[in-house]
Amino acid sequence: MNGIELRGPEGLWEDYWSSMSTLFDNIVNATACVCNPTVDITEDKDHYLLSVELPGLNESDFKVEHENGILSISGKWPEPKEDITVIRRERPSGEFLRRFSIPEDVDVERIDAKYKNGVLELTLPKKESAKPKAVKVEIH
Repeated sequence: MNGIELRGPEGLWEDYWSSMSTLFDNIVNATACVCNPTVDITEDKDHYLLSVELPGLNESDFKVEHENGILSISGKWPEPKEDITVIRRERPSGEFLRRFSIPEDVDVERIDAKYKNGVLELTLPKKESAKPKAVKVEIH
């Protein structure tokens, strides 16, 4: 596998169309928004970096787990207060889950996470054996 891959939800077409119908209703009615956080993924010779936008959350509102080559980021944005009428909702609310397949060249024991100003940064260092190495060729 080359690089980190987004893992899609497992399920049937009926589940897909059902969720699309709900999403369409939410867009048309503009009263609800259940959204996954946006993620940027970059790579250099030493590591992969995932930058995940989680505005308005505390560290206790989400979790990051690695199991069997899958990195999962899950949590919940707060729902609107019950005693108010929502006229328009564009900010995320409700539960979210993002899953990524982790390449074999990642040293999972050294994955590092930092959360600051609503952005979770996950650094996935590459194993030493996977890093490109320059070999000097002696000229005789």
